[in-house]
Amino acid sequence: MISKKNRVNKDLFNKIFKEGSIIHSPIFLFKYIKNLENKGLYSFVVPKTVAKSAVKRNSLRRKGYNSLRNIGIIGGISGIFFYKKGTSGVLTTEIKESIELSLKKIK
Repeated sequence: MISKKNRVNKDLFNKIFKEGSIIHSPIFLFKYIKNLENKGLYSFVVPKTVAKSAVKRNSLRRKGYNSLRNIGIIGGISGIFFYKKGTSGVLTTEIKESIELSLKKIK
């Protein structure tokens, strides 16, 4: 997991959801906005359509946060990773590659 100070709060979540730009990858839909601050804030959302069990949803979120922590948090971007339908059996390496792909598209 990444620390709480590096996660998106409710107000910023709503702003990103309404005004954010979208990037598609095989596993995620990434909505983001650019910050004026040099701080990177990220969150992962796993809808019930991806995994019915709360245990599986939380596991996917943790895999996402751990992969992001291993990649390194990029400053100046706040974003939300939404898992796509049918990605419940995804490996951690695939998640890491998909996150890297999404973040490279922004630059």
